[in-house]
Amino acid sequence: LLHDLRAQLETKTSAVRELEIEVRNAREQADDAQYLGKIELLTKQLAVVHSENEVLKEANERLVKQSLSVEFDEGTKEQIELRKQISVLEEKLKDAEQRRAKVEQKLRKEKRALKNLKEREHSSKKGIAVQREQTW
Repeated sequence: LLHDLRAQLETKTSAVRELEIEVRNAREQADDAQYLGKIELLTKQLAVVHSENEVLKEANERLVKQSLSVEFDEGTKEQIELRKQISVLEEKLKDAEQRRAKVEQKLRKEKRALKNLKEREHSSKKGIAVQREQTW
């Protein structure tokens, strides 16, 4: 079970890394459509991190329940191992939550950049229209 969860975590972490690479590549582009693409990628990345958090939380809850249900005289060693696994999962959960927060921050930053770009385009279009009116 833990191995499967770790495999899922590795798969999702790999997907997050791929999305981060795509986001970095998209940052090199400057037009409006590419900003929207970057925001979409960041949104997908955020969804992946949210999913990863949920998987880790569920795994942590299962391990806690398992460790609480183990009989002391039968499974002291097993309890210790489960506690170690819980500790590892809690650390991974903490890391995943930090990554999620960073992705949310990146998303907000990209949205602000897109908004500023649109405002600049709108302002420049207004300026051109005013110049045309003045020349007539």
